[in-house]
Amino acid sequence: MSVVCHLRAFRSFFIAALTIVLLSANPSFAQSVLKIFGQVIDNQGPVAGVVVQIKNSAYRAYTNPEGFFYIYDIPAGRYRLTCRMGQVVDITTDDFEIGNGQPVRRDIYFGREVYNVAPVYVEAESSELSFSQSAAAKVIEVEQNNLTSIDDVIREIPGIQLVKSSATGEVYVSVAGIRPEGVDVLIDGRRLNSLLSGRADLSQLPLKAISKIEYYSSGTSPLSGNGGLGGTINFVTFSDNRPEMINISANRGSFTSENYSIDIGKNLGRWGQFEALWETNFSRNDYEYSDYFGETQIRRDSYINQDKYYLSYANMLGNNHLEFSGFYFRGVNGVPGRIVTPTYGAKADKETYSFGARVFRVVTGNLGLSLNGSYQKRKTHYQDYLSWAAYDTKYDEMEMDITANLEYSPLRYLTFEQGLSFTKNILDGDDLIRPLYTLGRWDRDIYKYKSGVSYNYQHEKVALRSNAAYAYSRVESDNYSNGSLTNTISYNWLIKLGLTSSIAYSYRLPGLAEIHWQDDIFVLANPELKPEKSSSINTELFGEFSLLGNWRLSVGYKDIRYRDLIYWRRSEGLKYKPMNVSKSDFFSTLVSLSYVSVKEYITIDFSREKSVSLNRGDEPAYYGKYITFQPLYTNRLKIKLKYKNPYLEIVITDVSKRYFTEENTKALAPYTLVDLSAGFDIKIGPVTTSWGGKISNLTDAKYELLEYQPMSPRSYNVLLNIKM
Repeated sequence: MSVVCHLRAFRSFFIAALTIVLLSANPSFAQSVLKIFGQVIDNQGPVAGVVVQIKNSAYRAYTNPEGFFYIYDIPAGRYRLTCRMGQVVDITTDDFEIGNGQPVRRDIYFGREVYNVAPVYVEAESSELSFSQSAAAKVIEVEQNNLTSIDDVIREIPGIQLVKSSATGEVYVSVAGIRPEGVDVLIDGRRLNSLLSGRADLSQLPLKAISKIEYYSSGTSPLSGNGGLGGTINFVTFSDNRPEMINISANRGSFTSENYSIDIGKNLGRWGQFEALWETNFSRNDYEYSDYFGETQIRRDSYINQDKYYLSYANMLGNNHLEFSGFYFRGVNGVPGRIVTPTYGAKADKETYSFGARVFRVVTGNLGLSLNGSYQKRKTHYQDYLSWAAYDTKYDEMEMDITANLEYSPLRYLTFEQGLSFTKNILDGDDLIRPLYTLGRWDRDIYKYKSGVSYNYQHEKVALRSNAAYAYSRVESDNYSNGSLTNTISYNWLIKLGLTSSIAYSYRLPGLAEIHWQDDIFVLANPELKPEKSSSINTELFGEFSLLGNWRLSVGYKDIRYRDLIYWRRSEGLKYKPMNVSKSDFFSTLVSLSYVSVKEYITIDFSREKSVSLNRGDEPAYYGKYITFQPLYTNRLKIKLKYKNPYLEIVITDVSKRYFTEENTKALAPYTLVDLSAGFDIKIGPVTTSWGGKISNLTDAKYELLEYQPMSPRSYNVLLNIKM
């Protein structure tokens, strides 16, 4: 089947699925039994759109315009309720019993003063993922209306460095002085990192499906496949904030860039909740690069074409909660060749399938069981020509995972978690022109045991949260482990003061390309290349108070000591090969300030990270040299002005000099990136229309060519978003 026919088939399936959803009638609830109901109010009266959920379970409901909620079919037991709307979180103070008799009424006063003004906060719990209570996460709620690219989302996380390739459209992240290979990237708990390179291409994510982002610092996440040496970023697609909607977006901009999406979610009553999404992206630009002689060359009309399909489903089946999500990605990018020279074009075809399902069952009020399964397959085909030498390689990656988890809360504030998982990795690499350099088929089996305990005490003025997590992995004949201990304490009286601290140790298995790569060809495995390891300490002191709005100030410190960090060092001429650095140190301080005025007329977010990443290896020639990818400082300022419907937003990113090449003797110039966007919303009945425009790289800052580039030249975009 041709590519065109293949895409037409997918689009036909997508349109048929949407048609069925839109025509489906809501079934009755005649067979459901009401167990809990009540009304949510605040100091202004009933509150609509609040998510009311039974704590540590999948049972939830949404308040109607009169503030009432209804929860059905809950087994007998002892429960507590939580309610959430956006970043506002409130928890009822008392447990209550549910029996087999009449339903229980529980009215809730929703404390709007609990609002956490910061776009990043540290006390969040992730209800969508089973095994995540034993690690503190920073969480960002994603506002979809004005998003134009994944860059807009990633830049919201202080301390995360964005790196991208203008030729391929690939987007990666770097943290704590290490390359993108050391950051685990997940979608709904499924790991996206390539088995070949170890990196995760964020451009493949279905952008419009993302509802929030969870960031776990180095080593603290048991969700990670192999420890998350530089941290773990989990993109969550299931949303409590948009149970039913139709969202249509169109974006046109410079360099022939086009982005379109259709997102439909519908609550089908007893048949569950359904969401389907289609996105397409296209851009064309000139690609600059340095040839072997150090001269700048330009390839005209380099193109990127991507299509993404997303599907999710959630429902209660008896006492079991079922969640399913999956996406399909198809991308093609090419760099045309020059006609008058013997330099031909290059092309890459990429295809990704990713599916995951979770079944969660509340056995009793304090015991829950879950079973998670996922399957991912990536196909990559590279065709490249340099002078008269041709390259034509294919890589097929398959990753399958099955995990069983148990959550047990014997006491009101205490929760234990246990988990077992098996992961199967397969990579098959073929060189269609040079068969002697074929990578062949490689398998990797990972058996993992995970354990965690969390203590969460909340009083009128004092809150204490303590988490411990440990994971033991068996990979082939080797054993690895990672673990963390995190504590958060806060005191709330007039102002809220808190302290979060964590210690962790972690590891990262080398990618198969790192193990088998030498002088631009694949060879037998390198037994001398060791897995990377780290130990880290993270602290954060934060305060929140109200003064003409809501303020949040935090100061954090991070100290990471690496062992056997893999570093691509030049071996001969322009060729690189991976080597271990025996020791390296990373230190950073992070200051962030957030302000939200009354009625959100003014929103200000500021962060400054200052860091030092040094090589402390045994080789005297490299001792004390900077590690690639980490600037010495990064400042970020975001100001948004909004009055009723119109808004104006400016984002300024100021980055210091960076260091490149294996000796780190070349300092790359600093740059300041300015993005400006404006727009307005028009609401007519149930339909909200958002119009906007954006200028990226307003100052047209210049930069020196890198393997991954921090920005693109100045570009203009216009955006239309319709939501109903």
